[in-house]
Amino acid sequence: MPYKRTRKILIITVLSTLLILVTAGLFISFYLSKRVVEVLKEKVSAATHGEYTLSIGDLSISFLSRSIVVSNLVLAPTEQNITHAKAVYIIKANKVRVSAIAMVSYFRDHELNIDRIEFEEPQISIFQGSERALVKDPNIVEKPLSLYKSISSKLTSVTIDHIDIINSKFNIYAKASDTLALLAANENSISIAGFQLNETCDKMGRLFLAQKFEIVMNKFSYHLPKGLYTVFGKKLYASYTDSLLKVDSLQVIPNFSKKEFGKAADQQISRVSLVANKVEFTRFDVKRFLEMNWMLAEKLNASGVYIDVFRDNNIPLKPINRPSLQALFRDVPIYLSIDTIRLSEADASYEEIAEGATEPGIMKLGNIRGVITGVNNDSTLFTDDSKITAIVDAEFMQKSHFHLKSDFPLNTRANVFYSSGSLSSMPLSDINPLIEKAKGVKVLSGVIDSMKFNFSANDTRSSGKMTFAYHDLEVKLKEEENEKKFKRKLKNFIVNDVILRQSNPGKDGRLREVSIGTDRNPYRYFPYYTMQTILSGIAASMQGEQKAKLLKRSRLLEKK
Repeated sequence: MPYKRTRKILIITVLSTLLILVTAGLFISFYLSKRVVEVLKEKVSAATHGEYTLSIGDLSISFLSRSIVVSNLVLAPTEQNITHAKAVYIIKANKVRVSAIAMVSYFRDHELNIDRIEFEEPQISIFQGSERALVKDPNIVEKPLSLYKSISSKLTSVTIDHIDIINSKFNIYAKASDTLALLAANENSISIAGFQLNETCDKMGRLFLAQKFEIVMNKFSYHLPKGLYTVFGKKLYASYTDSLLKVDSLQVIPNFSKKEFGKAADQQISRVSLVANKVEFTRFDVKRFLEMNWMLAEKLNASGVYIDVFRDNNIPLKPINRPSLQALFRDVPIYLSIDTIRLSEADASYEEIAEGATEPGIMKLGNIRGVITGVNNDSTLFTDDSKITAIVDAEFMQKSHFHLKSDFPLNTRANVFYSSGSLSSMPLSDINPLIEKAKGVKVLSGVIDSMKFNFSANDTRSSGKMTFAYHDLEVKLKEEENEKKFKRKLKNFIVNDVILRQSNPGKDGRLREVSIGTDRNPYRYFPYYTMQTILSGIAASMQGEQKAKLLKRSRLLEKK
């Protein structure tokens, strides 16, 4: 009897003790949870200088598993910060799990070591700042954001082995009042390994250190201004630590058909469709791209590119003065700096309906290789030697090698550039897809032997030299409706035997070098200016400089 009574008392004592411990543990956990939430809110406000607030629905602490679970977490800017010039963030997550917290190092050395943090269905929104100035106001002193200083009063360091953010939503907006995102991406993941926050970060001027910081957007879309285009991409990969941004299957898609595009733009304009298998930025400032929409990179490599351009000249051309390339770069509303742009494995097709025509002429360039250097729109850095240089090599009409080099001085807003280039041998009849339907001229025979040119251009006129060697040229003009046979024969006779020269060199064996140049059309951009200049040399070579005006009236080989 005494044994049973003793055992009963022991069991009651143990159970009572466990109940007291569990109750105390729950009370302490509840108290600590509330206190941790309060401390976290205070620290976020202090670390961001009052610009952000933290909201937490619930926080639970488990001492046995050494874990913390946070639900309904929201990090958002304060009301006064929404209209701030700087970029702002809104971060939401249904749940955040913090696993395997090292308690010993925390209490002994004030070091917080965590094995893993997982975010469940997070949403990240970035509202880009309106501040775009490259030169900051010296009277404004900004306090640098320091994550380390926000924890240094309680902790000496924070180390997290793994941070996983899976199946997240990511949006970038131009401003706080916008509802349509510039960049919208779903099915995203962020992976961080070896995260460190300590005094070394402040000394290096870094928010934190990490062995790996990668962002993957499996699908995304980016809406360009004016609503004419949308950019689609698959698998965008960005790495803070590697300063790398690459995209697979990038597409620039017009939002209107070829027939409707000019009407939507309310002017005569080129419609451009672009597909690239791979686009890669190296030494790329990912942080400034996301926060400020700045494009700062050492190299941009694009491969597997196809470009389709369409233009309908039957749509009226608005009398709007088109800026130079230099002015376009200066006026880009974001900071743009790319040392080298390299294009490889590219093809292009250009379709143009001439004024009065119903069907387009087609020009094709294959196996395009291009290099552009010196792209920078910070005018405070420009000197007399600053320039953008573009070098393009391609197969013209899939037959002939075409080479073009152009230099654009950056210390001016004027339409000033210098170009030189060449074209190798090809049958003249291969240009029929370009001129026959659009210009009503068909080449029956002839061979281009070579072409070399160089010229300079300014806001008023271009001028230079060209040698265009060819032989056995014969053309046929398009038959007009109800045109008499005699008149048709007479026109072809005049064109082939009076206007055009059948070869260069001629019968005297001398290779004619001609002057080239054209008045600038202020309502068209520099590619048109370049093409008109080159075509002026072809016309002058075929009939002599004195007959240039007559050939132009016949609209032969003259791009409108």
